Amino acid sequence: MTDFEPGWLMKTCREAHIRCMLDNSPGALKHLGEQTLPIPAADARELYDAMNARFKKWTGVDLTDVLARS
Repeated sequence: MTDFEPGWLMKTCREAHIRCMLDNSPGALKHLGEQTLPIPAADARELYDAMNARFKKWTGVDLTDVLARS
């Protein structure tokens, strides 16, 4: 097993945070918090397909079947 120096995680996170701040100005990241509701139909379909595939793999049931019973 690798021996880590004390505080290695905090140091790594701090360096990553500083790198992100240097690479991206606040203006460049401003749009990340903005949401347009409702989302476009294509985005909604893509999100549903991804969630349904994961749910079906996990439970063996379609998401629409579960939601219809609720």
